[in-house]
Amino acid sequence: MVSIDTLRQFGVTTAESARLNTLSSEQGKQELRQQLEAYTNEVLENQPVSLPYSYWFGKDQALYTDQSCQDLYQATSQFDPKERGGKYLIGFDQLTKDLRRNPGKVVLWYSPIGPASFDNDPDNPYTQINYDYGQLYVNFYDGKKVNALAVKIGNEEVVKLFFPESYFFTGQADPQSIVSQFATRPFLTGLDIDDFLSHCPNNDFVYRGNHNEKYYLQDILLKIRDAFAGRKKTPVNTFDRTIDELYQYQITEERLLRAYLQAIYAYQQKTHQPSMSLSGSCGGSQVDQKDIESILTSGSPVIKKVTSLHSSTIRYLTQKDPTHYSDYECPHCHSKLSGEKKGDTQSWKTECPHCKGKLGCREN
Repeated sequence: MVSIDTLRQFGVTTAESARLNTLSSEQGKQELRQQLEAYTNEVLENQPVSLPYSYWFGKDQALYTDQSCQDLYQATSQFDPKERGGKYLIGFDQLTKDLRRNPGKVVLWYSPIGPASFDNDPDNPYTQINYDYGQLYVNFYDGKKVNALAVKIGNEEVVKLFFPESYFFTGQADPQSIVSQFATRPFLTGLDIDDFLSHCPNNDFVYRGNHNEKYYLQDILLKIRDAFAGRKKTPVNTFDRTIDELYQYQITEERLLRAYLQAIYAYQQKTHQPSMSLSGSCGGSQVDQKDIESILTSGSPVIKKVTSLHSSTIRYLTQKDPTHYSDYECPHCHSKLSGEKKGDTQSWKTECPHCKGKLGCREN
């Protein structure tokens, strides 16, 4: 059995292996390829704008992640009620209604920075997670399908440019109230996608990438336009052999994890990075090529299949706070930081206490 520590270390979760076993070989291969591409884009490359996703309305007016609109593709099935008290289910229901009733108009939905759980249940995996960047979902219905993508937000002041003042609390507000406010209330902009992308009141900082790249609002809007127009470059990888090998056997968690480890290993070879940080950890989760090679050659035990951009899993996958990693080390001096400030999410979140090297991914 794959351990929780292993999943956290590599930024993946593999519980969807059982689901993949229920699909036909062709369906499973197609979905797994899509997710390996998304994993490369959003976790390994840490791109600020996701790959575009599509949804289709079924006869029941619900949204599905495949044109067949079979039950197994219903988007709401991919929300975990343990994540933030199930608030996303409420918000997604309203998002679905807003999109259906307002074809052509952009509907925004925001998942804020903050705690991933509203309880302290030790059996709830989200109690160990603090989302350290937000995700702004940009969605519109073109009359045939819903088009959607997500933007990583490190500077939440940018969000205020797009949402009405009524979405923001005055004075001090507890994180749970802020999260609930946004999670349950998508915002219908009244703008079509071209007008929305032309709306750039300033050029504020939005997000910082793996190699300290700074992305600003104008950069982000251009990337959104390219993604929806089909001009976004998808990761080029040789996934076919990995997927074919996986489908020679029953798909277990260990074998699915192995497929993702192969994707990480191939990316490290391609980019000549013997050691790298995985997105979502802001420099907190280091993976070494030698370690992955050792696992792969030993035959020991990668991403839960997420066809829904808005699902709980994709947030769990990419937004883990570094203070919750048991193997966290400074990427500069490699000092082990776990245990020193356990539970303290502020004191060494942005600066190593040993070498004073920068740990955070936000603009300071």
